[in-house]
Amino acid sequence: MTTKINKVVADLQQLMQSNELSLGLAESVTGGLLSATLTTKSGASSWYLGGICAYSNIAKMKILNVLPEDIETYGAVSQEISTSLAVSVKQKLETTHAIALTGEAGPNISQRRYPVGTVFLTILSELELKEIRLNLTGSRVEIQEEAVLRSCLLLKELIENQI
Repeated sequence: MTTKINKVVADLQQLMQSNELSLGLAESVTGGLLSATLTTKSGASSWYLGGICAYSNIAKMKILNVLPEDIETYGAVSQEISTSLAVSVKQKLETTHAIALTGEAGPNISQRRYPVGTVFLTILSELELKEIRLNLTGSRVEIQEEAVLRSCLLLKELIENQI
């Protein structure tokens, strides 16, 4: 991890622990990288309850109860699906906060609806829903790493604005 993400995760962990908050994840485009990043810090288990890597549509539907007709209507890479994933993981893990990400990391485009680098991020708290479309550039790994960094930064900002 870069120095920047290390600092952000350390700050986020301090905020989560000191405010007795909890987090659950639903990852698709990042393939578990956000979960792996958060758990590099000792003590993560006190606030990070877990994540579901719902990479395939089958996983999205069977594990996180995304409706097949929603995937058909909006596509797996969409804000609607990202938000559905966030709502579901927050309910299943009974957390105060949830993050969900879907997107196109490339180099091939899965659905041809959005260009490579499009990431739909949803951050859900008990008080607020944030839906964000990111337009990232770089290699597949760079897009995934930037999505992880932005997720952490945006969650940190949301919490700081609520406390």
